[in-house]
Amino acid sequence: MTETASIYKGDTAGPWRVAAPLDDGTLPALPGAYTCKIKVAGTAIERSVTDIGPDDDGTANRRFLAALTPTETATLAAGQYVVAIEIENTGLTPPLRVETHIILTVSEQVIGSDYVPTLPDTLGELRADLAAVNAAIRKIVAGEMVKEVWRDGRRIVRENPSYDMLMRHKAELERKIEEEGNLAEAGKRRRPIRLIYA
Repeated sequence: MTETASIYKGDTAGPWRVAAPLDDGTLPALPGAYTCKIKVAGTAIERSVTDIGPDDDGTANRRFLAALTPTETATLAAGQYVVAIEIENTGLTPPLRVETHIILTVSEQVIGSDYVPTLPDTLGELRADLAAVNAAIRKIVAGEMVKEVWRDGRRIVRENPSYDMLMRHKAELERKIEEEGNLAEAGKRRRPIRLIYA
């Protein structure tokens, strides 16, 4: 059985309620001869699980409660991990060993860390596009735009953009840059929000 879960570094992951049904579908009394382990693949996190909790109907404590502590998840880099939870009883015939896998996605914690998310630089991308358009316009004006090349003995005709099309594109980029600049400036001038605690 495989399931998925997501957490932020430094938060508690789980608890995952796991049990090993008997042949008749019922759950055994715990802990008895049953043991449980939790491990995060590719890390040093591996330990026994001793906490137990109730069945779905709440009548008996027959499930192991496996969880990763905040201290443990804080050691994980952002990314995906396989968390394995294994229940074992070597006293049964045949011996019982059941492993469950959870695909855990770990994201960076914001509160209490120096993590700064990388946001898209829309203004920078627009300016780079404008620089490329200006360079193309200069080449057209100077007569440097190549329309015909020979490659491997074949004549290839390139369809270059027209001067008018480039000028329209330039005007559109300049308009977008002005809008983005105005938005950024407005964001700087906004008054701080007053927070009132009751």
